[in-house]
Amino acid sequence: MQKDAKNMKALLIYPTPVSVMPYGILYIADVCRRNNFDTRLLVNTFKKYYSQEDIIKIARDFDPSIIGLSFPTLDILNVYSLIAKLKENSRAVIVCGGPHPSSRPHEVMNNNADIVVIGEGELTTDALCKLFSKVYQRTTGISLNDVAIQEGLETIEGIAYIVNNRRINQTSPRKRNPNLDELPHPGFDLLDREAFTAADGTLKGFNKIENGRGCPNQCTFCDRSVFGNRYVYKSSDRILDVIRMLNKKYAFTDFYFTDDTFTLNKKYVHEVCDKLLSADLKITWSCATRVNAVDLPMLSKMKEAGCRRIIFGVESGDNDWLRRTRKGFTVDIAIKALNLAHEVGIPTHVNLMYGFPWETPTHIENQIAFVKKMSNKVELFQTYGALIPYPNTAVFEEYAGEYNLEGWWLRERYQNCGQVIYQNVLDPYKLSTFYHRNLHDDTYVYEDYFFKFSNEYKKKVRELGFLLGKRNLTAQYKSSLKKTIFYYTGVLSRYMYEVTPNLEKNIISKIGLTSQLHDFRKIGEFIRK
Repeated sequence: MQKDAKNMKALLIYPTPVSVMPYGILYIADVCRRNNFDTRLLVNTFKKYYSQEDIIKIARDFDPSIIGLSFPTLDILNVYSLIAKLKENSRAVIVCGGPHPSSRPHEVMNNNADIVVIGEGELTTDALCKLFSKVYQRTTGISLNDVAIQEGLETIEGIAYIVNNRRINQTSPRKRNPNLDELPHPGFDLLDREAFTAADGTLKGFNKIENGRGCPNQCTFCDRSVFGNRYVYKSSDRILDVIRMLNKKYAFTDFYFTDDTFTLNKKYVHEVCDKLLSADLKITWSCATRVNAVDLPMLSKMKEAGCRRIIFGVESGDNDWLRRTRKGFTVDIAIKALNLAHEVGIPTHVNLMYGFPWETPTHIENQIAFVKKMSNKVELFQTYGALIPYPNTAVFEEYAGEYNLEGWWLRERYQNCGQVIYQNVLDPYKLSTFYHRNLHDDTYVYEDYFFKFSNEYKKKVRELGFLLGKRNLTAQYKSSLKKTIFYYTGVLSRYMYEVTPNLEKNIISKIGLTSQLHDFRKIGEFIRK
């Protein structure tokens, strides 16, 4: 006797703790619900942390037919340990997707996954749900050894799966979804809102708007395993519908467009802005883009339509650096774009990078000169730590052999490596100093995490850190006295760190302070105190 599909259950888990709502898994949740699965979503956060034991208990009590996990490369050993325990304690089929499974599907399969979804997940998940619903049996549930399941999996593009309990089969790649308007609305109602509430009461990440997916650029430090190189965008009408929905349901009046390069298609940007102006919603919004993808008419229209901030991925003020990382523009082009944005009155944040194995002190000197030159035109300079050579990036492929990078993410030392290191752990005091948390985090360079750097280079990075920290404290604190105290405390902390790297960490972590750092973190924002 066949069970009705509505009796099937899907437990979706984002196991790596976060501060801001992850977006992709919400689409997957709604795909499951569209297929009549009783769907539960568990997103691990720093505010409401779930241990492995907590997650196992939830899985046992819910007794799902499918357990889906989405995860990045960060903290992968903990994720693999969780998957193994889920395998031992549940009858469910374990399906993994997201950035790391897409870049290393066979590795994930060898760590107890039954199926890996490679790349964009919604259409593939829909196909899996339909297959499982078709063959789901009341007494046996879903068995991957079922002939109908095996035959069905062979026809689904974009997956890897186990054949006969041992061999891994990978199907042909799935083509990108050409019509993103068909995607469901993200399953916001499945989330624990309290877990994402910031110190000022805002819901972190709920105001994100996905206009499009994909990036055609060739930066050597980026992995495009999930969405690929082709930029596909939603219609302007769809974007307006989502904004209206979030405005009505949550009273949001400020939004963040999540695209890597929102202004890639100028005609599309003008169209979105025109729709926003016609709707007269009285909202503001921010976006990220590249300095070679804006012009004065576009920026003027964006300003008129409510754009209150642009985050530019400049990365460096050195032309050799930009050439070697294939950024596709020069320092002069970056300066022109920042001047144009300043001219029309849109504040800008500039992302900066460093930490490539070929860098010299001169590259950092030029970075410092660029920051000083553009200081009056840029609201905030952001440096999310040094380069991390993620799998499937060009820089990883180039240096994997020379620096023994293959599988670095499977080594204990690297489990907390993800952008700024202190932001990835429950207790930031154990892995960072006052300097790292309040001025600048250069841990990966100073401690030679991935590459070996000269002392001269490290001193230049320290100089850059002092410059950025002092300047960015202005964006974070209103009080001049507080800014001064924080800056010089940070300087003292830095020099103490160089003499005894673990002294401050050991002392402060043993005091047992309760960190509120994660409560104050938001996307591109500071809660000014």
